[in-house]
Amino acid sequence: MSFDRGMFGENGIYVIFNDSYREAFQNISTDLKFIGVKDSKEVVSADFIVGADCCHVKLISGNRNIIVEQ
Repeated sequence: MSFDRGMFGENGIYVIFNDSYREAFQNISTDLKFIGVKDSKEVVSADFIVGADCCHVKLISGNRNIIVEQ
């Protein structure tokens, strides 16, 4: 999946996994890769393992905050 910056406002926050995925990932985990591209150049890449329980999604491993130097 890819994201348009306009979907998340001008504050630079990108939600890559939220409770809308809870049922699909309940009691399992999956690997995600976030790749940030600016001006056709990759500026950040980060790996995550995420999953869900009966109520919420959760971060199993990976950095919750990624800062891209300007």
